[in-house]
Amino acid sequence: MEWRIWVEQKFSPSANNNSRIYIWSDSPDLSSPLNGYFIQLGEAGSDDAVELFFQDGKNISTICRGTNGLISNSFNISIKITYSNGNWDLFIDPTGVSYYEWEASGFKTIQALDGYFGFICTYTKSNSRKFYFDNVYAGTLIIDTEAPGVISVNAISSKEIEVKYSEYVERNIAENELNYTINNSQNPIFVILSEEDLQIAKLSLENELINSTHHILGIKNIEDLSGNRMNDTLINFGFYLAKEYDVLINEILSDPVPSVRLPEVEYIELYNSGSFTVNLQNWSLCINNSEAIIPNYELGSGEYLIVTKESNEILFNLIGPCVGISSMSLPNSGANIRLRDNTGNCIHSIEYYESWTDNDKSDGGWSLEMINPENPCLIEKNWQSSINPSGGTPGKQNSVYDNTGLDPYIENICSIDDQHIEIYFSQMMDSITMLNPELYRINEYALLPDTVWINDENCQEVTLQFSKPLQHEIQYELSINDTAMNCNFTQWNASAIFVFGIPDSAFEKDIVINEILFHPLNGCSEFIEIFNRSNRCINMAGYALEYVKQTSPDPPDTSTRFIALCLDCFNLMPGEYLVICDDISGVHSCYYINDPEAFVELNDFPELKNSDGILILKDQNNNRIDQVYYNEDMHFSLLNYTDGVSLERINPNRNSYDPTNWHSASESAGFGTPGYHNSQFLEIDTDGTEISLNPKIFFPGKCCNEGNNVNINYKLDKAGFIANISIFDENGFPVRQLINNEMLGTSGAFSWDGIDDGGNLVYAGMYIIFVEIFGMDGEVRRFKKVVGVGR
Repeated sequence: MEWRIWVEQKFSPSANNNSRIYIWSDSPDLSSPLNGYFIQLGEAGSDDAVELFFQDGKNISTICRGTNGLISNSFNISIKITYSNGNWDLFIDPTGVSYYEWEASGFKTIQALDGYFGFICTYTKSNSRKFYFDNVYAGTLIIDTEAPGVISVNAISSKEIEVKYSEYVERNIAENELNYTINNSQNPIFVILSEEDLQIAKLSLENELINSTHHILGIKNIEDLSGNRMNDTLINFGFYLAKEYDVLINEILSDPVPSVRLPEVEYIELYNSGSFTVNLQNWSLCINNSEAIIPNYELGSGEYLIVTKESNEILFNLIGPCVGISSMSLPNSGANIRLRDNTGNCIHSIEYYESWTDNDKSDGGWSLEMINPENPCLIEKNWQSSINPSGGTPGKQNSVYDNTGLDPYIENICSIDDQHIEIYFSQMMDSITMLNPELYRINEYALLPDTVWINDENCQEVTLQFSKPLQHEIQYELSINDTAMNCNFTQWNASAIFVFGIPDSAFEKDIVINEILFHPLNGCSEFIEIFNRSNRCINMAGYALEYVKQTSPDPPDTSTRFIALCLDCFNLMPGEYLVICDDISGVHSCYYINDPEAFVELNDFPELKNSDGILILKDQNNNRIDQVYYNEDMHFSLLNYTDGVSLERINPNRNSYDPTNWHSASESAGFGTPGYHNSQFLEIDTDGTEISLNPKIFFPGKCCNEGNNVNINYKLDKAGFIANISIFDENGFPVRQLINNEMLGTSGAFSWDGIDDGGNLVYAGMYIIFVEIFGMDGEVRRFKKVVGVGR
């Protein structure tokens, strides 16, 4: 016969707190006088040992006794008892794993009678729930006739190999270094059988294994605990030392409540993007200042692994491969996550933020997924909320996966002063190559920086220092040669050219408000476009908009809002646009985007009134640069609705206050042109005369407010005139009083959109534009011009 059992007692045993395990009893009442055999775990004093007893009625005698003091404190152990022809043997594994070692022997003949097996516990109240029994076997002798085998061979480091056998092996043989050879040339310097798992042998080498190479391990003479010998064998194994980005943090669920369909717990998904299997033993996950060790796991190439808290591991059993770690706390607001190998090298890190989550998924239950694992250098642009109906894709390819190659590019060039240029890259760059001054060249002038330094740990920002000052009011072209690489060693596109300049202060009207969307469609975002009409580079850092809901701020209105445009350096080159809004995605989803880098998202962007308002652009010294009054009547009057239609400036060189200089954006342009040339732009062209028209024939209302303006251009020999402009049909009847007592400059323009004073579109035909200008000295000039209105 043979008996086996695992026992845990979470207290120090005593005469009043112990257990008896009856392996045979002739009575089902274990508290009565009986005939039988039992093990007692606990006794008076501190010499508690595992002891086997024979009971005859009330008389008890010892058969054999184990090591004194072995169970004097709380314990969990595995016990094996064998009986044959009156011979008893007691085996114990003090680790509880079932690696049994002989403890004691005795002799007592057992009668082959039917009987009972059972437990009886003696305890004080505080220990009533501290007894555990498991893995019970009672039956014939278990005879092992099967030789051990090798389950796996893994190179943990360049000088350490781990061998896992199919069963427990004999220690002295398994720890003999002469029983192992590596590549038929070297023996390990020593071998240790793991105390925690006696199936695992760890081999320490004198010479390092060659990285990314296959090796051969020879094993001989290995026996299990029953003396079964394994055939001598040769096993191929590979050694690969994981490098940066071989294993990626591929998915993060930081806010699992309320759950969509996944378990309502936090998790991180790892992905092996390399070509070799990676052993994660003793790797660590660091979340902010907390660190947890990842258990032994072989992560194959292209495979995924879910990592969660140990207590939650069971919840992912049917979802995908999962391991548990001691602690995991992923703040909803964001955290820095770092994956380190067993030597402390950082393999991948990511700092996520709450703002990365889509607005409609911010309540919880949706994971953040990496879009392109082949380019981890993208950082924020490479992450998106899951679109899987379950709320995430733990253990499988991400729902937002897109391996479209995205080459690195320059997001912004900022001139700090005339000798220092900051470059902001779209991706993390390789820090070694980016420090080479010969990478960077100002083409036309063949200038190279003297010094380059990196401004941040991600190597996304570098500063170039030039020994000679660069000139103002010159547009420089910067190129970077193809030896530059991103963090994943993707080469730079050397044909790309980037324009920058040395910034100057803006004077009034150098930069103007050029387009306004104040009444967006549902799901879209309001925006304000600013245009640099000067020939100078302007640094927009410190510039601001004041938004006045009702009246001009002379005197100031109580409902004024101050909006900082750019906290960081943002150089606006001549002819470039800057678009500010509260939600870039809300603009991108509703309008064509020509230049994504022209957009700045502001958390304090105001809600613009749909009826009217005043926008004032100011520099960092609070000087007024431009001011615009808008109202809904400035839209093209024949539009059935103006929701989602932006108000465009017809010409940035004309007066900001002139309501005829504003018009609804055309339908063919999607009713808005944020960040590029306005659809209703008209050039001022005086053809050398004092008053001229452009064009001579126009088509108001053509295809939903397309090309439906005529410019009335003026160019005068002196200032100080006041103008009236009236429009008559070909029969001389008045149609529109366009301008009344308007102060003129020496040049400029007004626009007519083909609408009469009643708000109706005029008929096709010829119309007379009558211009009267009055000088301060009483001089009067009158002009008649004819324009054709077509259909």
